[in-house]
Amino acid sequence: MRATALLLMSVLTLTACGDGSRTLAGDYRLRRGYSQPTVGRIDTVYSLWDTARPENEAGWDGAVLRIGWDARKIVVLRGPPSSPLGAAEWWRVCDADRGTRSRVLPAAQLRRRTGAAHVPTFGADSAWARL
Repeated sequence: MRATALLLMSVLTLTACGDGSRTLAGDYRLRRGYSQPTVGRIDTVYSLWDTARPENEAGWDGAVLRIGWDARKIVVLRGPPSSPLGAAEWWRVCDADRGTRSRVLPAAQLRRRTGAAHVPTFGADSAWARL
């Protein structure tokens, strides 16, 4: 009982003390949070947020697995928050100038998009460290 209460307090503290979010391009921010998929394990989870939209629909697309950006474009590989890399993944391209997002794209289509193919991507932890 005491160990469970201590674990719960630790999780709440980690969640409350997260680093928040960091600006990518335009109104888009990379947000870092924490989840506890199993007892004794806490994972870092990243999401993409559009601060220009109060409903933050960009954050509903799933966890950020890889992300890259320049001054105008954000290229992001998404997947379910608790799935390992390789499960239901998809790419999106966000246009920071226009505030728009592409439809879901497989990797082959992403490489053919001339406006985004040049943008290098990084794992979410590495991208966070670069911001």
